[in-house]
Amino acid sequence: MFRARIALLALAVPAVALSVTAGRANAAAPIPAIAHPVTNITMGGSSPNWAGYVAYGRKFRYVAATFEVPRLDCAKTPGDGLPALASAWVGLDGDGTRTVEQDGVLGQCLHGAASYYAWWEMYPKAPVYAGWRVSPGDIIEASVWYDAPLGKYRLDLTDRTSGASCSDWERCGASSCANASAEVITESPGESGSSGYYPLADWGTSSYWAISVIDGVGQRGGFASGHWTSTSVRMVGSGGDTKTATGGLASAGTTFRTYWENRS
Repeated sequence: MFRARIALLALAVPAVALSVTAGRANAAAPIPAIAHPVTNITMGGSSPNWAGYVAYGRKFRYVAATFEVPRLDCAKTPGDGLPALASAWVGLDGDGTRTVEQDGVLGQCLHGAASYYAWWEMYPKAPVYAGWRVSPGDIIEASVWYDAPLGKYRLDLTDRTSGASCSDWERCGASSCANASAEVITESPGESGSSGYYPLADWGTSSYWAISVIDGVGQRGGFASGHWTSTSVRMVGSGGDTKTATGGLASAGTTFRTYWENRS
């Protein structure tokens, strides 16, 4: 488990302008400087910080999913040393590439208190936090769209429960993006500027549905589609123990769940 101490940042105005529809007021809890590092998935479908599904084998231009924000159990994972974190997101790239274009929700346990944040990121650039509050039980719609003629990505987040939303157009966070994979992921985020990960917050069961993937030639489907190859990913610890398990696909590959098992 990564043990280095970090500096906590107050939630502030995003560094990049967002088109935001305001909902409830910002949460007051500080948030850590985090990264959502690129993860190379092993042939066995395991990763040190991802659980979920990845489609690969083609160029992709769209991925979307809907999920309910789970309630953190900060009694089990209080975040007394380092904060305990868990994140749910959708994105393009990340499987074997040095970029990820992604958006979703971060949950944090800090000294036993839970807080939740909407964010987007053009990794390796830093994440940007939306200026509205997220609560457990909220229904979130997340999507990433690549517009090839513009050479830009549209990142959309909508909280169907509160009515808050944000949308932004961004170019690749590096010199180029491959669009080589599409994913829907539960993640154990890493510390910004480090190869280590924060303790994994107990996020219980995460449910994803209404998953939609579109490849570069316009073919559509879920993760079970024959248009591409999909891999189920299990989050594992350094000793091979399961940190977060991934359930099977349902509804033609448009629905699945992940299950917290171990915070280390």
